[in-house]
Amino acid sequence: MQHLHSVDLISGVSHYHIAEEAVLPDDQADALAGTYVDEEHYELLINHDADVWTPEGDLLVRFRKNVLPSRECGRAWKVLRTIHNPATNRGMAAGKHEGKAFINPIKLDGTRSNTDYTAGRLNSAQNRGYYNGKPILKDGTVSNTTRRHISDGLADSSSGIIGSFDRYARFPFCRLTAFTKDNPGDMLKVADYIRAIDKVFCAELPDRYQAQMAMVEQTKSDWIIPGTAFTTCTVNKNFRTAVHKDAGDLKEGFGVLSVLEAGDTYAGCYLVFPKYRVAVDMRTSDVLLCNVHEWHGNTPLIGKKGHYERISVVLYYRAKMHKCGTADEEEFRAKHRKLGDPLYDRDSRPQLVTTDGTEENTDALYDDQLALANMGALGGGGEAQ
Repeated sequence: MQHLHSVDLISGVSHYHIAEEAVLPDDQADALAGTYVDEEHYELLINHDADVWTPEGDLLVRFRKNVLPSRECGRAWKVLRTIHNPATNRGMAAGKHEGKAFINPIKLDGTRSNTDYTAGRLNSAQNRGYYNGKPILKDGTVSNTTRRHISDGLADSSSGIIGSFDRYARFPFCRLTAFTKDNPGDMLKVADYIRAIDKVFCAELPDRYQAQMAMVEQTKSDWIIPGTAFTTCTVNKNFRTAVHKDAGDLKEGFGVLSVLEAGDTYAGCYLVFPKYRVAVDMRTSDVLLCNVHEWHGNTPLIGKKGHYERISVVLYYRAKMHKCGTADEEEFRAKHRKLGDPLYDRDSRPQLVTTDGTEENTDALYDDQLALANMGALGGGGEAQ
């Protein structure tokens, strides 16, 4: 391992520091966005208790083996495996489509633009019925939701969300996700598993945990997974993600992940941080704490399809949940909000919605999009209807 060196074993935990010469330059790391990683993209594979630090001294990975009760993992698996939403609307995590990424901004009137700020069109036969990665609806119009075609290799994958979600253009009110609202009994069965993960987060990264809990204390209890620092969990089944960075979570917190497995054995699906050439092999009962705002993605899942299940669970606090009213107040808002009203009272300009449904109130990105429109870079400002 010429690019990495390990410090002394401390209390049974291996500590790795990434050498500066091992780190990919930013332009090379950025070029991997939306692509898939394999064994060529890592040198260090973590499958034991370990911490990994960047050359700047920032924590990249804290991995702990066999820290969750098997009973709670088993109960959670029975529930979470039933989430069957297709993984085709996960934005960059679902991979580039024809080498393109897609951004659909929110316009000044609060509605969502039909225009993708990318060049080119999809003309290949396998993508008929799609326009720039978005389905053609029955009435001939283009959907506002970017989805990847089923031929992109996502047929055996699913991805869903449990817990709560903040406001964005399609749903301009805070709400429980459909699964959470419709299955309260199942949520109770998953609660002990989530609380067990929460305890690991608290014990292993107390500073980040307390920063997240500070936001929880400012948030209406309707939106918190009881007894935890989390509002939301993304549940991925047999989903090999392309290289992406997470968005919408609290940056002062930290990425918290777990895996549940069943069926025949499989190999791969390591979570890789290609910029630092580090990979992690997560298995049932493990917990991974990591910087999800660095580029990351999965290696291939290797096994007999239909004979194994790998469910990854990503737990986080959505960054704007503290701005939500109570459940009753949000229901009232849903019924009485007018088109063009800001998503949040103190927002000075519209939210930008990424292709995976998350929001960014990024002034620079909004200004870039507005400047493009003003310059007529989008064909005189015309939009596909």
